[in-house]
Amino acid sequence: MIITHALGIALASSSGSSDDGSWVPLLFLLSGPVFFFIMYTYYRNTDKRHRHETETSAEVVGMQAFDERVDHVTGSSYASKQDANHREVRGAGF
Repeated sequence: MIITHALGIALASSSGSSDDGSWVPLLFLLSGPVFFFIMYTYYRNTDKRHRHETETSAEVVGMQAFDERVDHVTGSSYASKQDANHREVRGAGF
C-alpha cells in the first residue's frame, strides 16, 4: 500500500513540474524494500545452493578395516580400574 501510494506520488509529480523535489520521499520509501531485497538475495543465495545428495557423487575404493592390539595387562588384582569415573557425572550441574 505504501509503495502504491509512493508510485502514485511519483506519477503525479512526473506529470507536473519535474524539479520541485517531490521525488525525494519516493526515494526514501523505495530504499527500504530495495535494501531488503538485496540483503535477502545476498544471504539466502537461492541461486547458489548446493544440493549435496544430487550433485555430489561419492565412491569408496580400497577401504580396509583391522584391529590392532596395543597393550595388555597381566596380574591385575582389581576387577575394575581404581580411577574409574563411571559412577560420577561431572559437568551436569544439577
